[in-house]
Amino acid sequence: MLPDVDASREDLEKALAEAAYAAVGFAILGVQRAQVARRAVERLPPVRAAVSAASRVVSEARDALLRSPGP
Repeated sequence: MLPDVDASREDLEKALAEAAYAAVGFAILGVQRAQVARRAVERLPPVRAAVSAASRVVSEARDALLRSPGP
C-alpha cells in the first residue's frame, strides 16, 4: 500500500505555514525590542552630555601634560 501523498503534502504545507507565522512573530518581537531600546537610549542625553564633558576634561588634562616641560 502506498502512502497518502496528498495528506503528507497537506501536513507539509501546514508545517511550513506555521513556521512562517512563527518567523513573522519573532521578527515583530525583534522590531519591538529594538524600538524599546532606541527609546531608552533617547532618554539618556543628560548621561551622554556628562560623558562628553568628562571626556573633554580628560583631553584637556592630557594636552596640558603633553605641553608641560619634561624633567
